[in-house]
Formats: sequence, structure tokens, C-alpha cells
Amino acid sequence: MTTKIFLIPTATTQEKVRTLTTLAAQHFYAKEPFLIVAPDEKALQFIDELLWKEPKESFLPHMISHIPCSSLITLTTIKENLNQASHALNLTTSPFFCPNITIIYEFDEQTNGPRREALEARYHAYREKGCPISTFHLPT
Repeated sequence: MTTKIFLIPTATTQEKVRTLTTLAAQHFYAKEPFLIVAPDEKALQFIDELLWKEPKESFLPHMISHIPCSSLITLTTIKENLNQASHALNLTTSPFFCPNITIIYEFDEQTNGPRREALEARYHAYREKGCPISTFHLPT
């Protein structure tokens, strides 16, 4: 099974927030487990609070976990498929390879500097593993 990488162009923090909450909501309402891998505990707490507040008309049930769980939306810093998801959002600076993940979303930050360099390194790592890479745009 080949993992597909979807690069999502983002230029602002607001675009990242909208993308994260939209992806989580789409998978939640489709009853598909979704994994969000954060780079550290501070980012994990930010995402946790965000998903309890957004979307404004409701919230997205989810849980933070560092061990296997059955939550549809799981937030973690562990690079393991804790909730048996087939889709994951990788927010870390290193590539994410995990069994049974068929789609990995990555922010394609439209910036220069360390974040851009980290994305390029992940891009090359995914290419070396033979992962197809394409751009993904959320519906507006």
C-alpha cells in the first residue's frame, strides 16, 4: 500500500486553522478516524483548545493520546497510528511514515526559511519512499 502525500498550500495562520478544523470535521462527520501529529506539547494544547472552540456553531469531539485509543479524532506527538486512522495531518518538521496511513496531509507553507527547508526535506524523504505527492486544495 502506497501512502499518498497531499500538500496543502497555506500562507497564513488563519488558513492553517481553517484547514485543520475543516479536515478534522470532514473525517469526524464521515466517521473516519483521523490522526493529527503535533510537533510538541505546546502545539498539542493549542490544537486541543482550537477543536473545542471551532467550528463556532459546535465543537469537534476528540482526545489527546499517547497510547492506542478508539477516538475518531486523535491528537498526539507520537508518530504512531494510535487510532487506526487511514488519514493523518503531519504538523511536525520530519516525515511521517506509519503502517495503514494511506493519506498524509502536510502544510505547504508559502514562506522561506527553516519551515520551508523542513518541508523540502520531508518532500525528498517521501519521494525516496515512492510516495506520490500532489497539491490539495480545500473547497472554499
